[in-house]
Amino acid sequence: MNKLWKYLLSGIFLISIATLVIDYIQEPVSVRKYREQRNDLQFIALSKGQTRYSLNEKGSEELAVFIHGGGIIGSEIFKKNIGWLNKKGVSTLTYDQYGRGYSDKPRIDYSSDDLVRQFEELLDSLDLRDKKINLVALSMGSIIAWKFLKTNPSNVKKVIFLSPSLFSGFSPNLVLKVPVLNYLLMTWYWKPQYIRKRIKEFYDPDQFSEYSVLLDFFSGFRGFKRVYLSTWLGIISENCMVDEVEPGYLDDIYLIFGSNDPYLNINSKEQISMIFRDAPIYVVNNSGHMPNYEQPEQVNQLLIDLLKEN
Repeated sequence: MNKLWKYLLSGIFLISIATLVIDYIQEPVSVRKYREQRNDLQFIALSKGQTRYSLNEKGSEELAVFIHGGGIIGSEIFKKNIGWLNKKGVSTLTYDQYGRGYSDKPRIDYSSDDLVRQFEELLDSLDLRDKKINLVALSMGSIIAWKFLKTNPSNVKKVIFLSPSLFSGFSPNLVLKVPVLNYLLMTWYWKPQYIRKRIKEFYDPDQFSEYSVLLDFFSGFRGFKRVYLSTWLGIISENCMVDEVEPGYLDDIYLIFGSNDPYLNINSKEQISMIFRDAPIYVVNNSGHMPNYEQPEQVNQLLIDLLKEN
């Protein structure tokens, strides 16, 4: 029996050491230390940490605010859209949610309330509440946009949902709720295949090659796995939206889907369409879950048409 305990304790010790080593290899970089090397990024201190943002004002009373989804690259997902829109005279604000991009990775629940609060604090800190806001929300960012709209309807003029993830249906495996076990699972099983599995989000594999470089870079920041786990247990597990939108609640709501989105099947699209009964629907051909990234020319023109429409 004593030998059995020795073997067991030795095994636990070796697995623990190996896990810590692998964890460091997987996440070797501190996002805060990396930021010290960059002088081309803007940050603002909010209640839960530093938030990276980019504000490009073009003298308009309206402001297009882009809210990214759950992807680890944060607002970099809009890099093929913002410059083009700015050249067309559209004022834009992008930012990295907590845990994504270059923003801090605080130890919070990553619930929709946490992320909506961050967004509201950002608008207040930048003194943008007097602007008429047009929300452009991608994937999980649609939950933030929707909850902000529900509590601040007078601030919002238009909402454009890109591949909206408004219904989770995600029920976390019980193992994900068990401390230590979830950490082992994320380190040994999930992280090694994280980038490879993201290819399903794309229609064109060649586009994924470029995107995977960004995934590899941002997933190397310390706290990456912890943030994803908290997101699964937080905002992605929430059922944030179940009620039908009353006619006239907001006249300018638009829906944009990728023709080959792996996450939004025909039932999901019909469910969303039933909630936003009067919302125009646009389908971007030859694109997956991020049509703005795969087909920027199509989506940019569509965005400018919708944003400039009276």
